[in-house]
Amino acid sequence: MMPPDTEGLRERKRAETRARFARTAFELASERGLDGFTVDELAEATDVARRTFFNHFTSKEEAVSHVVAMKVHETLASLVRPGATPGAREPVGRSGLLSTIAQITRALLAPDVISLFRRFGDLAVAHPALVPLARQVEEDARQHAAAMLARPEFGALDPLLARLVPGVVVSAVAAVIQREIAVTEIDGPIEGALSTDALVEQILTFLTHGIAA
Repeated sequence: MMPPDTEGLRERKRAETRARFARTAFELASERGLDGFTVDELAEATDVARRTFFNHFTSKEEAVSHVVAMKVHETLASLVRPGATPGAREPVGRSGLLSTIAQITRALLAPDVISLFRRFGDLAVAHPALVPLARQVEEDARQHAAAMLARPEFGALDPLLARLVPGVVVSAVAAVIQREIAVTEIDGPIEGALSTDALVEQILTFLTHGIAA
């Protein structure tokens, strides 16, 4: 058995190689389309052996989608509720829960996050094989947010509510990605655009009061 530090180093290097493949695949797909490059060309551009690619991904499509999956994970994993104690066992109050939901929503609505999602969405329109992977990324975002809201320091919601609340948030974010809702900080001051603050407030109002609000 390898020492823990050696095993951890191997895992980090593996994750770094996987990320390099994914980012290179995404850029090549953006420039040339999915059919515009081969796995051999991807391996050469990444400066990693071709056989190594298939140790990480089953297809170019999977590699491309991994960039967005990484962004979702990094974005949500970086969140810490203000004043929260990691591993706290006492559930936060109502205001703390709403603060957490707002923080998750704002993180997913960051211009760089939406820009990446839209680029991926445009690729999926051109290459339908990416559509199921796009849906999986969306589902992964829901599950990640649900897992956060189930933790005591973030909300300690019961499993049903922890599932429903992220569904509302991710659906709103998806509407922005698909340009069904315009956000001033992302789309500019076009007619009908909402500020991020206004959109977050609408989401919180709906979650607090329901449709009647």
